[in-house]
Amino acid sequence: MDKPFPAYVGDAAYIFVSYAHADADIVYPEISWLHEQGFNVWYDEGIEPGSVWRDELAKAIAGASLFLFFATPTSVERPHCRREVDFAVDREMPIITVYLEPTELPDGMQLSLSSVQAVFKYEEKAHEYRRKLVAFASQFVFVKYHNPRPPQLAFIQNWLPEIGRYPRARLKPTGRPMIGATIKTRRHD
Repeated sequence: MDKPFPAYVGDAAYIFVSYAHADADIVYPEISWLHEQGFNVWYDEGIEPGSVWRDELAKAIAGASLFLFFATPTSVERPHCRREVDFAVDREMPIITVYLEPTELPDGMQLSLSSVQAVFKYEEKAHEYRRKLVAFASQFVFVKYHNPRPPQLAFIQNWLPEIGRYPRARLKPTGRPMIGATIKTRRHD
């Protein structure tokens, strides 16, 4: 599958995306949508040929304002995804896990991710899932607008008043983090 857009390069806040390459067909539409909403998104397309792969990943994770992990049965078993998650956890970065399908976390990953924000896409209606994802991401990554009133602004204005009703993540009795975020809104005029 072709890469959907060039990975973000620059000094502004951005989202680092961790996923398994085998899941590209379900992850690329998600990151494309975030990119279309005005978020700067870095994914492994941003690694320059000839560079030291692990150094580039570490630099990209360390420089990110938000770490976004797409959890699937495939990604939670991939050693590189596990290393990226561990690196972000060790750096105490803001992390959100998006469960694209029902996924059992291995014990070590469950330990790392049990107290971070999570959205269970497969359990949500599309608009609810997107509203929650954007609400959380907006706390850490300022949305850039190319036009004074882009089409996405109507979408954002529709969900902003409701965001405050979602509490911070807390654990269900099953040990899975509950969905939710609190956001302070800013005018983007």
